[in-house]
Amino acid sequence: MFHDINFFPVSDQFICSQIDKLHTPAKQPDLLKDSLLTLTDSSRKFTLKVGWQPAHDPEGSFHIQVIQHKHWRNTARWALHGEMDDVHWDVVLFSRSTVKSEEARQFVLEANNLVKLLITPYKKWTRLNRTVDLTPLPYIWCLVGNVVEERFYGEAKEIRRGTKKFSPNTKVCCFPTLWGDGYD
Repeated sequence: MFHDINFFPVSDQFICSQIDKLHTPAKQPDLLKDSLLTLTDSSRKFTLKVGWQPAHDPEGSFHIQVIQHKHWRNTARWALHGEMDDVHWDVVLFSRSTVKSEEARQFVLEANNLVKLLITPYKKWTRLNRTVDLTPLPYIWCLVGNVVEERFYGEAKEIRRGTKKFSPNTKVCCFPTLWGDGYD
């Protein structure tokens, strides 16, 4: 089902026995496992997972996910108490479900392309996609706000004008983050 897909470079992989595309999943319940395909990129930041849930149940469905693994080291705790605190958490970036094999394959292709995009450095990505001209785009979606003229500040409810960075009635556009702007 996934053997002919050109996946991103991986460090860890698990590929379960292939489900036959010619038969419906209901006719092959012994192959319907909760982990059919698991690929982790070479930097170990992203994992693509494909599974059937609930396992071996013909009434279940394919679940396709891209998970980003985050890591944060609490250096402040080390400076204060002499002990290091590592925090790990996962963020689901892509999640789709379907009962159809062909649709599951399409979702796996989408997830694979997402991981390829996320692991490609910005400079390389721009070099590869230099032929794409972004100037004709008429707009970009973003959050827009106006800075209030007067606001309450602190427990004493002191009235202040604008904010520390912006004067009153300033229009502020909060554009989506891009690679390399410090919000990686």
